Amino acid sequence: MGSRVIAIPHNGNLSAGQMFALDDFHGQPLTTDYAQTRSYWEPIYEVTQIKGDGETHPLVSPDDVFVDYET
Repeated sequence: MGSRVIAIPHNGNLSAGQMFALDDFHGQPLTTDYAQTRSYWEPIYEVTQIKGDGETHPLVSPDDVFVDYET
């Protein structure tokens, strides 16, 4: 039996621009085919969040600099 799931990427600012690069891994400009494929498999993206309301806690993730941010 099949399943339907969706993953919502977030916090792209930590990718140093790599999540939204205009070139592929070989330095070539992205193609229309690539953009259409990516838009099919990545139909949504988180555009807002409340910092500190993550899935962890400072005691669990002491090295995560965004844990408990401004809460």
